[in-house]
Amino acid sequence: MSNNKYDFIIIGAGSAGLSAAEFASKLGIKVLLVEANKIGGDCTWTGCIPSKALLQCANRFHEAQEGITQKYISGEIQVNFSEIMEYVKNKINIIAKSESPDVLREEGIDVLIGEAQFTSKNQIKVNNETYIGKRILISTGAKPSIPQIDGINQIPYLTYETLFNLEELPTHLIVVGGGPIGCEMAQAFRRFGSEVTIIEGMSHLLSRDDPEVCKVIEEQFKEEGIRIISKDLAIKVETDENTNEISTYTRNGIKLRGSHLLVAVGRKPMNSKLNLQYANVQLDERGNIVVDNNLRTSNSNIYVAGDCLGGLQFTHLAGFQGFAAARNALLPSSTTGLSKNIPWTTFTQPEVAHVGLRQKSEFIKPEEVMTCFWPLNKIDRAITDSKTRGFVKVLHKKSGEILGVSIVAPNAGEMIHEWILAIDQGIKIGSVASSIHVYPTYSISHQQLAGAIKINKYLQSTTGKIVNEVSRFFR
Repeated sequence: MSNNKYDFIIIGAGSAGLSAAEFASKLGIKVLLVEANKIGGDCTWTGCIPSKALLQCANRFHEAQEGITQKYISGEIQVNFSEIMEYVKNKINIIAKSESPDVLREEGIDVLIGEAQFTSKNQIKVNNETYIGKRILISTGAKPSIPQIDGINQIPYLTYETLFNLEELPTHLIVVGGGPIGCEMAQAFRRFGSEVTIIEGMSHLLSRDDPEVCKVIEEQFKEEGIRIISKDLAIKVETDENTNEISTYTRNGIKLRGSHLLVAVGRKPMNSKLNLQYANVQLDERGNIVVDNNLRTSNSNIYVAGDCLGGLQFTHLAGFQGFAAARNALLPSSTTGLSKNIPWTTFTQPEVAHVGLRQKSEFIKPEEVMTCFWPLNKIDRAITDSKTRGFVKVLHKKSGEILGVSIVAPNAGEMIHEWILAIDQGIKIGSVASSIHVYPTYSISHQQLAGAIKINKYLQSTTGKIVNEVSRFFR
């Protein structure tokens, strides 16, 4: 039994678990990492990596088609879907090799493949063997949430977990859910040539984002031929025995016939099989694990990180929380794992990136918030690339404090990091204006936007008004 005693046991080897294990191993302590399925979790196998590889192929194909339309590329191009899926699997395997059990063991981390269940407040059972941990981290991730749709369990519907097993291109993909996963996959398959319809219960796609953002994405989708049904819900599905087509019925009386159905309405934490009652871990009324600001549960020796907490679910947030939880569990003092300024990006084209406030109404005193809007058609690089649909929008105080930023641009996910740093470090808008940015890039819009704010503020100041009056005598 002594060999089964660990300083730190981590349950779940996704982004949070891997981040925690890597940090803990560097402290020289005895670490056990337990994973029920595959090391790397959703991100590596069914989420970030395969979806971005698929999007890369879709965007390349789309750009080639644009070249033909604009007549600087001639010829005919076709989609080879089987080769695309091989490309996706290849990228998965490259990433998976870097975090395989053998690699982790070389780093001093013990790895077990099997389901973990608590048997007491500091013991778990895996593959009928008991393990004891001084500190334990739960990072079991999440799984697709399946809505209550009549007949859903009688049809071969897809989720992000099964989508990348497709062997043929859907002729008509019906997507239930207009969030990030639904939108990314809808655009990818439309660009490959599938007919695509999105059913979204809210008034617009990407309901978590600024309405101005959503308007741009919806315009892009409609231009590409994606049908959007909003303010509606799928209530019934059935399969035609003769054609194998899936019929989807909506609450508003619409009937859709498609070859494939993708359910993408969100994800829910995977905590139910852990037997948390034996660990004295408190759950809320929805079954989610209750934690404090330091990610510690009601059992002071057990911490939680990542998607299994519910709420916002991003790989980068899970990794951040995994490190924070491990640090809090293993070292003196503590750090919060619940940041207020959580950035995100939806990898449609154009991409959508955000950090901080989205609208004035989110601020306690909206009258103190100012908005600066910088469209992409004012950016030379966007013009050269023929990618002028989008904008940079900054919410700030008159003092120059930056409150929130939304970006819609081809590489918005890369552009947002400057603003994340500015908000986290209290860098004011004037400093962004004073830093020279490279031309011609999309990010020079940040300097241009910040410069416009700085100049406007100066001209409205007493000094600026005096200088303006005096300058008239020299004109």
